[in-house]
Amino acid sequence: MEFDFGSDVIRPQSFHDLDRLAALLQDNSLTLHIEGHTDNKGSDEFNLLLSRQRAEAVKKYLLAKGCKAQMIAKGFGKTQPIAPNTTAEGRQKNRRVEFRVE
Repeated sequence: MEFDFGSDVIRPQSFHDLDRLAALLQDNSLTLHIEGHTDNKGSDEFNLLLSRQRAEAVKKYLLAKGCKAQMIAKGFGKTQPIAPNTTAEGRQKNRRVEFRVE
């Protein structure tokens, strides 16, 4: 999942994958960790808040789709990039939400 700069709005192209995830977690007693991230533009405080908002937006979407797994949403701001923040493409990759299942 990726997001536009400064936004916690889920891109429509992510809906299909989120719908599949919600369906997989309908009857599971698993814990889903939803981890929000940002690029390096903006202050540390802004990015931490935005990353939390992104994780919460995904959690809200999954709840609306009937996901029954326990969900923990957390934001990491710009502390865990997966790509260099030196290009627009790299920054886009860092504006994301990742999932971890326990």
